[in-house]
Amino acid sequence: MMRSVLITILFCTTFILPLAAQAQKIDPGTLKKTALAHIESGRFGDAIDQLNKYISAIPQNPEGYNLRGLCYENRKEYFNARLDYRRAMALEIKDKKKRAGYEQDLSRLIGIWYPILEKKINGHLREIAINPDTPFNYLEIGKCYMSMELWKEAESWYDKYLARDEKAVPDEIIRYTEILSHSGSITKGERILKKYVERHPDDWRLWSRYGYFTSWLAKHMIAKNAFETALKIKPFFKEAMDGLDIVKNQPYLRQNPRGFEYEYPIDRYYRILKRNPNDIETRYKLADELIAAKRFEEANQQIQIISKLISK
Repeated sequence: MMRSVLITILFCTTFILPLAAQAQKIDPGTLKKTALAHIESGRFGDAIDQLNKYISAIPQNPEGYNLRGLCYENRKEYFNARLDYRRAMALEIKDKKKRAGYEQDLSRLIGIWYPILEKKINGHLREIAINPDTPFNYLEIGKCYMSMELWKEAESWYDKYLARDEKAVPDEIIRYTEILSHSGSITKGERILKKYVERHPDDWRLWSRYGYFTSWLAKHMIAKNAFETALKIKPFFKEAMDGLDIVKNQPYLRQNPRGFEYEYPIDRYYRILKRNPNDIETRYKLADELIAAKRFEEANQQIQIISKLISK
């Protein structure tokens, strides 16, 4: 049913978009050139739009990520900037000079961002000295340490926050589990998640995380049930689908708890499709994300490809 609605919506957009534009294949070089012109003019949001398409066209090219990181840095979206600089570094395995340039960009970003976070921490510490009972200040310090990837410090401040706020929302518990997965506090994470899935039984994210923590503790039947519960609430939830595959196919393998490394969904789906162009399910998910991002032309292209695959 959802697929039919998706296809209907997307084909409706074809009447809005010029036919020539739909048929036209945009050259990646042109996308990059346009992005660079926007960067030169300080229009970093417009540059990101072009670089999104550029990265989608050639997802293994590190330059696109580095340029997008530069745009995010100038927009003070430091988390996204760090993510993209690291992607560029990971992909650049041939040209040592270029990789060194990407490393310099990352070092510059950290030199700007981390002092801002430290200043914010000091501000909240002053607030705590005045009123030690306000949970918000402990939470914000925990977030700052998380951003700096100081996992044990982040865990400690989140513990202090949760001790003062028994009604913490699921979003904060999800963030807390990311910290615990990095700090290695897996048993603690399982205990916390068990408490919060009982408190918020309709939150598929909490069930999915509960699945991961129990699987890391080799409690495979509990993990399987948790992932299946998450998928009943939110079908096709990628994180839970991946976890369920691990539990079903490798029940005796204990996973290395590296956390839930974030990758932009659109980038991930393009990367998967580059390896397997006939993966219709992933194309549906990609189209969904493209619609959400208002990238209708690309979404329409995906539906056209799906139609051809179905008709084979």
